[in-house]
Amino acid sequence: MTTALAQRDDTSWIAPLAGGTRLTCMVRTPNAGSDGDRPLFDHLLRTPGIRDVEASCLLRPVAGVGGWAGRTSALDASEQAALIGSTTEPPEGLEVSAESSGWGEADTRLAGELALDGRADVAQLAAVTGWSASTVRRRVAGLRAAGVLHFEVDVNPSHFGFPVEALLWMEVAPAALGEVTEALSRHAAVAFAAVTTGRASVFAMVQCRDTGALYDYLAGELAALPGIGRVETALVQRRAKRAGPLLLPTAAERVRRFPPRPTVH
Repeated sequence: MTTALAQRDDTSWIAPLAGGTRLTCMVRTPNAGSDGDRPLFDHLLRTPGIRDVEASCLLRPVAGVGGWAGRTSALDASEQAALIGSTTEPPEGLEVSAESSGWGEADTRLAGELALDGRADVAQLAAVTGWSASTVRRRVAGLRAAGVLHFEVDVNPSHFGFPVEALLWMEVAPAALGEVTEALSRHAAVAFAAVTTGRASVFAMVQCRDTGALYDYLAGELAALPGIGRVETALVQRRAKRAGPLLLPTAAERVRRFPPRPTVH
């Protein structure tokens, strides 16, 4: 089931939870009334072995929208500001309009290629869209300036010394939502948080160095927040898929990494 979900274009952040009987993921659902394949939930309800499906709608992200902040924790404030500036400013000499006018078929192919591999170079994007290299650069920069297109670095927190990931579902009183979400946006341990529908009104992903650090966060910073009536915590066993697509090796890469074994007749 995990592998099948990871192959879908509409899923992200897929993780079996510790214990092996539960699986979580985020799903981008189509707009109401739009055409397309059978929704994911229809498939799940008809899949053998699935005993229960619980879904909530993400109403508003409140923390970690630009990615996990811990990936730049080794930099000071000025270095982080310089890094953000270098990734948002257009190349020198390139004129960019902040307006994104006329979305066409070539734009759809451009966005599809970047969604598959955000590291695709200009030559690759030009081949997909049929545009010249200069047009590709201008269009990408224009879409970024208009806020239509953005890039996110997908990292594994364990490489930064934070191997323990926990998911939190919090029941928060409506009157305390603003204060709680504002606080979560400042907590270093919170990689992502959002207000959702369902029994738990706030969902969060937390990254810690070990289980002791997770306890300290739950008993310290989180416990100090008002209006939280109940918290459900689950440890992530592993990540089958993160924010980006599951990149499969090409045929040539598979042969190089897994050469065929000689057969004896």
